[in-house]
Amino acid sequence: MTPRKRFGDSLADEFLNEAGSLLEESGSCIDSLDDQGDDPNPGAVNALFRSVHSLKGVAAMVGFEGIADAAHALEALLDDLRMGRIAPSPAARAAVRDGLSAIGSLVSRVAGGEESPALDEPLHLRLARAVDAARSEGPAAAPALPGDIDGYLSDYERHRVGESAKRGRELVLVELDLDFDAFDATLRAAMAEAAAAGELIGT
Repeated sequence: MTPRKRFGDSLADEFLNEAGSLLEESGSCIDSLDDQGDDPNPGAVNALFRSVHSLKGVAAMVGFEGIADAAHALEALLDDLRMGRIAPSPAARAAVRDGLSAIGSLVSRVAGGEESPALDEPLHLRLARAVDAARSEGPAAAPALPGDIDGYLSDYERHRVGESAKRGRELVLVELDLDFDAFDATLRAAMAEAAAAGELIGT
């Protein structure tokens, strides 16, 4: 598929602006993860995942399939990181940086007027080699929870419960009885208070 617009057209210009913003946001996220070491803030991992996911979507929308494919490969690695299938080791974080750099080079080629830039080697192969040593045995097992709660958890939330238990963190269940007329505002305030005290896994 070829891009619907060439460089210089408004759609390509909008793509470059959006891609540049998302790459900058992604760079800030991986800097934060490097600072956090082997116990990264799950919010930072999720923010990085969302940025790369958005970049994939924007690239696909304007027909830059090579960029969309590379972003999809990096997105898959980030999903493995956030689900605990890969440990957040220096090698894994370096692979994320390499993936962002590779995508950035493709975006620069668009800025230079190239219509369908693509990597010579699929990014997923490059990333797989870089993180083989960081692959874990699988997500941490979640502790037993009451059935009515466990049934509402997503796979990601169940993973975060298990990871918290593995690291010796206390798991707290908070029940709220909220007035209907002020439900949204009160719930947002309660969620903000909970997130300030620790990781808010789910509601």
